[in-house]
Amino acid sequence: MKRGKKMFIIILSTLGLLALITWSAIAYLGRSQPLSIKSIENPSGDLYLIHITKPSHQIWKAGAYAKFTLPDASSTAKKYEAKGEQTSRWLTIASTPDEDEILILTHNSGSNFKNTLTHLPSGSEIEMSWLDSSLTVKDTNKPLVCFASDVGISSLRPLIKEWAGKCPIILNHFDKGVTIFDNE
Repeated sequence: MKRGKKMFIIILSTLGLLALITWSAIAYLGRSQPLSIKSIENPSGDLYLIHITKPSHQIWKAGAYAKFTLPDASSTAKKYEAKGEQTSRWLTIASTPDEDEILILTHNSGSNFKNTLTHLPSGSEIEMSWLDSSLTVKDTNKPLVCFASDVGISSLRPLIKEWAGKCPIILNHFDKGVTIFDNE
């Protein structure tokens, strides 16, 4: 075999392997799983706390977010997509990995997605995919300083619960009426 032909086969094999690894990573990260709605609370106004059953094998980092997709109730999802409306959204997980449920805190802003999500009956299934986290604590020797506004506290709640007692925490929450986690 000539040297150029060997090099071509090596390059082609390497590109094929990289494509396979990339496809595997995307398939792994984007996998979806059905979850069951345990209950939905409406503590005040348009604020909703959604309790979702946590699969026993599911883990995540504090401050994680995921893509949640509404159930396909007949042709409702297709109708919304045809109008350019969303049937899925990225939402922050307000619970720690140690808690026995997944919590979502959100406002019902009037969109079809939020209206449907906040009015699902107990036992309804939604899908969760693309679970990820970008909040990290790098230096535990310094105080943890957190700023949140409104329902943004949901991304900080698990982080604060995880680091409470391990380092000083300074929290500035401009609550705009969202006081649901104040007793914690």
